[in-house]
Amino acid sequence: MADTVGGAGFPTTGIQKGNLHYNIVDQALWMYINGVPRLVSSWRLVNGEFAIDPDISTWGQNQIGAMWFNTIEGIYKGWNGAEIVLLNNSISTFEFIDDFIGTSSSTTGMPILGWTLGTLGSVALSQSLTPVGNHPGMWRLRTGSSVNDGGVIYLGANGQGTFVATDKFAMTFIVQTGPIADANTFLRAGFDTAPVGNNLTEGILVEKRDVDSAWQFVTTTSAPNTTRVDSGVTVAANTFYRFDIRRISVGQIGFRINLGVETIITTNIPSNGACPFIYVRTADPVAKDFFIDYFRIIFSALSR
Repeated sequence: MADTVGGAGFPTTGIQKGNLHYNIVDQALWMYINGVPRLVSSWRLVNGEFAIDPDISTWGQNQIGAMWFNTIEGIYKGWNGAEIVLLNNSISTFEFIDDFIGTSSSTTGMPILGWTLGTLGSVALSQSLTPVGNHPGMWRLRTGSSVNDGGVIYLGANGQGTFVATDKFAMTFIVQTGPIADANTFLRAGFDTAPVGNNLTEGILVEKRDVDSAWQFVTTTSAPNTTRVDSGVTVAANTFYRFDIRRISVGQIGFRINLGVETIITTNIPSNGACPFIYVRTADPVAKDFFIDYFRIIFSALSR
């Protein structure tokens, strides 16, 4: 049982080493170790559930042994005094990360994970040589300037799905729109069983179509069996977006944009193998851009 209960911040008086404090804001249990009580560096996280890992910028030796559960990734994590570590979760997991830092301009084997370019009409892939702020590695997909020019980059064998979509996963894309994001601009990021095409097959993705002014959360088992939910987040030009997509269970997919409130979809959820991908297409004779800055996916409780 906690010795104290409160809202934001920690108690500052009457605290002794080993006292437990329950924070009703983050719903986490903390133990006082030593130091100034109002500082998080004086406390150790004993237990809690977080969609985003705690801020560790002030953590050190006092926090060794901290533990929490990441609800997005579905795994337990801890602190070893220097970095976040994965704890023994008694499940099989694997993780891919690509920060798109590289110099190759090849259409295959692009950056770390070996993304492949798929063309739909005309499209060009290139490294962005002018990184922005804390986005050091970026690659650009640029369509041609004819109607329906476009393309994708994807992870998979011959454009076919190679990741088992029924496995529990958490996927993050950080992308940037180009200088034009109008009604003639089509954009996608997520999973699809056959991403090299203008029509969705079986997908879990975030999308912008010609009729959309805001990003759409989409699940589809086969067109027209599609569920589409408006995110309420406007698609603006020259803007970075973070997309988080996760399979909560066989029948639930969660979507978030820019770490906002999660939207859960429970209908038309595919179960076949799929490829992570991003897609851009133009519906008028003007070239359109779509940048990818970061990709991460972690699978847990793998199918065997």
